[in-house]
Amino acid sequence: MNNLQDSFISYLAVVKGLSKNTLESYGRDISKCVAYLEERGVVDIREVDYKVILDFLTHLREQNLNARSVARILVSIKQFFKFLLAEKIIEKDPTFLIRPPKIRTSIPGVLSLSGGEVVLGDWPEGPLDGTMATASLKGYAFEYMTGGLVVTLGDPGPWMCAGMTGGVVVSLLHPDLGLDQQALKKRLAPGAKVSFRPPDDALWNQVTALLRDYALLLDGAGERRDAERVRSVLGQRERFVAIIPQHAQADPRISTE
Repeated sequence: MNNLQDSFISYLAVVKGLSKNTLESYGRDISKCVAYLEERGVVDIREVDYKVILDFLTHLREQNLNARSVARILVSIKQFFKFLLAEKIIEKDPTFLIRPPKIRTSIPGVLSLSGGEVVLGDWPEGPLDGTMATASLKGYAFEYMTGGLVVTLGDPGPWMCAGMTGGVVVSLLHPDLGLDQQALKKRLAPGAKVSFRPPDDALWNQVTALLRDYALLLDGAGERRDAERVRSVLGQRERFVAIIPQHAQADPRISTE
């Protein structure tokens, strides 16, 4: 089965033109599936059916993988079996009836969090003037946030970070559209006690890992354009700014509630 995996990765590299980091992510996900199949004594990929895939997903959850990671792996193996079907190596796709997660690219206007990791992926399509009319979120984003990591790729909108006491918001700047750091500061709610700083190495590693996973999920949902947009900013660390509560623990895994 390793030869099939190698063929799939070569296809993604040559035909799809995916980046090295994306190829490595696909490779890790497929390796998990192949290792599980080999442990079960499956030697012929044509023996894999719907139930085996469901058992594999259950196995991942039993390994304490979070829901986001399991969803990403599901997207990877769906692409793998889709490739095998196109190459006529298998006659049926065992993942066909297993639905990938639905990606939400717009979020309700008020977002309150107490932990976890979230990407707000509503990419701006035109100039941003700081009003609700052009914002991705419609006011009071990150209100009373106490923990977690939020990466926002669009305009978070007015009156943000009211009562925020924990966690970290990392925002992608769009200076060409009117969203630079000064414009972002003008979107703060009165009395918001937060500071702006470049993401440090540890935080940047978290952000890039989260965005790579998000891009894979977009791939699985057929949103190739949005996936490539996300990947295009992974090498532009200077365009991201971290928004952190003053006097709060900067590690987004720790709630200050």
